[in-house]
Amino acid sequence: MAQILRYQNWLNENRIFEADDLFINWKGKLTGPFNPDLIKGAKPILGIGQKKGERGAKALISGSAAKRGSVWGAVTPPKSTPPVVAKPQLAPPTITPSVDFKGTDFPYPDNIITPNWTVAQAAKVLFDGFITNLVDYFKLDATQAKNNFKSIAIEGAADIAPATTAIPSGYTQLDHNYGGAKPSNEFLAENRAIKMKEEIVKALTATGKLTPDLITFISGKITTSFKTSLPRGGRYVKITTDAIPYDFTTPGKITQGTITPGTETPGQVGPSGEISKTYSVLTDPMLEFFFGDASEYKIDSIAFRPDKNGKADFRALKLTDLQEWAKSYLGAELLSTAEVGNLTLTVEFNEKETPVRPRPGEVSAAVVDYWTTVKFNNVPSGKVVVPESQVAGNDVNTIICSTENARWMSDRGYGLRQEGVRAGFPFMLCYSTVGDDYAVLEMHSFGIGNEYTMTAGLPY
Repeated sequence: MAQILRYQNWLNENRIFEADDLFINWKGKLTGPFNPDLIKGAKPILGIGQKKGERGAKALISGSAAKRGSVWGAVTPPKSTPPVVAKPQLAPPTITPSVDFKGTDFPYPDNIITPNWTVAQAAKVLFDGFITNLVDYFKLDATQAKNNFKSIAIEGAADIAPATTAIPSGYTQLDHNYGGAKPSNEFLAENRAIKMKEEIVKALTATGKLTPDLITFISGKITTSFKTSLPRGGRYVKITTDAIPYDFTTPGKITQGTITPGTETPGQVGPSGEISKTYSVLTDPMLEFFFGDASEYKIDSIAFRPDKNGKADFRALKLTDLQEWAKSYLGAELLSTAEVGNLTLTVEFNEKETPVRPRPGEVSAAVVDYWTTVKFNNVPSGKVVVPESQVAGNDVNTIICSTENARWMSDRGYGLRQEGVRAGFPFMLCYSTVGDDYAVLEMHSFGIGNEYTMTAGLPY
């Protein structure tokens, strides 16, 4: 890591570069192999193509700044609270073991066997509660309910007053004829139980919550009996349920979890080699100028902290995460330094003179605009060396070095328009590996300059 030169140091130490051997000689052709020395950083400035011709012809140059000081800013990971799931609870079904309608709670008029719910309001409340609990018992788990349900015993009763055919007050006729036999308290007591059984079946059906087979099952478990000679006024019907409560697990309640957004915090300088697990955001003004704000593309990384000399201020990223970022932000995956070294280039030079009206007393002059188009060939499908940029006006894997691009860069404070060099599209992108699974993003600069006067100035 100590051998990695920061860009500023490289800029200060490599300002003279006029040796002819810095150029690749394609023997007059404008197409040829890409020099892997650019990526390896063996020489500070390398010509990619040389247009042979008269003195002053233009050549494309590149600054091999190794790993440029692009920083992946640390961001604390978002904190979240998972949903809270309540444990399932055992809920024994509710049953009513006994409903006893006594005295005025259920005043059967003399000689009447059918319950009059309109008159017996208090008794209706008890009866409705019994039906609700019975339905709940069978709804929770019908199989367990049938296995644990024993019986419903209904006991009808009549007091010591002798049965007659007299019509009680409030009625216009009796609701039976004693079965065509002589009036008897036994008939009244027995049929009050039978009628209550019918009321239970009718009420269960009216709920619409149980299947017909369950209603049939329940009615088959109902037995009736009777007794007579109760004290006067003790007319009643008693319902006794024999059923064993069974265990039933109710679903646990899910409480929605809360999410706390991550808080962005500035990076902290730590001991050399310190590694911290963070989310990272690429911060590079020139990359953002051409391709927009990259801060939304947060990826997981390990942060290589600056050493005591302030060097190595870059992030080593998990290669899979870096490639995901490249696909989202640049439209394709990056090539490794080794893969870039296997590419070929096609270079096209263009010049255009624009006459300028001279001032009085001056000689006529012209402004020479020149630009160079560099195309990376044989780039694998789904990979990118130079991303497409609407600002720079270049297609994918194509570099446009132009006066206009240089002006944009200069306006941003990054274009170095010294004599002999005009910076064009600022960089190509690739990665070098760190260990087996991590990589560092690299940026390499390009410019267009005079072939024989490369004595001052550097591309970005």
